[in-house]
Amino acid sequence: MTKQCEHLYQERDQEFLTALTTGESAADFSAAKYELFEEYAAVPFLTKALGNGIERVGEEFKTTINKDELKKAGMFFHQFTVSNQLNQELPPIFSGSVKIKEVR
Repeated sequence: MTKQCEHLYQERDQEFLTALTTGESAADFSAAKYELFEEYAAVPFLTKALGNGIERVGEEFKTTINKDELKKAGMFFHQFTVSNQLNQELPPIFSGSVKIKEVR
């Protein structure tokens, strides 16, 4: 279980950490993926992966989103998954609704 990012900001550079509270470290996993979906969509409109927007920082994962990647405000769905050393994707570390706040 982890504390998830509760909101993002439209057209702003931002970063958030995903910490694992199960006694494991980011180094224990071969891959990590963050996906952001429009509500009820099957295909994400934004995907970040380890080495491409996600990096290991100590025992946590840091996700970086550039300002040009979040054009719309509103309610969306996001999830963060990791893969074990056998490259098997595990159930999401977190998943749920996220609000992208409008910035003027």
